[in-house]
Amino acid sequence: MKSNSMRLLALAVAGLTVAAGVALAQGHGPGPGRGMEPATVAEMTQHAQEHAAAMDLDKDGFVTAAEVRAFREQQREARAAEKFARMDADKDGRVSIAEFTAEHTAKIQAMDANGDGTIERSEMRAGHRHGWHHGPGCAEAAAG
Repeated sequence: MKSNSMRLLALAVAGLTVAAGVALAQGHGPGPGRGMEPATVAEMTQHAQEHAAAMDLDKDGFVTAAEVRAFREQQREARAAEKFARMDADKDGRVSIAEFTAEHTAKIQAMDANGDGTIERSEMRAGHRHGWHHGPGCAEAAAG
């Protein structure tokens, strides 16, 4: 049983490493390959190793499923704090409805590529590719 758990964990870590490389190649996250910058295989491999080391919270040379979960939670919390700080325009530790609306209105207006005041399906898809997925009808928008 323990052998199956270790295989599953190894597969999960390998998958995360590949996913990190793909995300970097697509320009997501810090590191080589971000945006349109080319990256070498060596740079992306180095970044994958650094990512795995960051997940190894107890620094024992192995990544456990619990460490992956904890690392992901830390990343989510950091992104939420950054997003909150961006929205809090007056830096008073609160986000007013006006600040919240301003943040989202800018993204919505950016999705209206042709400037006609309507977000067409193709513009919505393009917005999703850019991470602007909080428009009308989006499950995340409804969930908050």
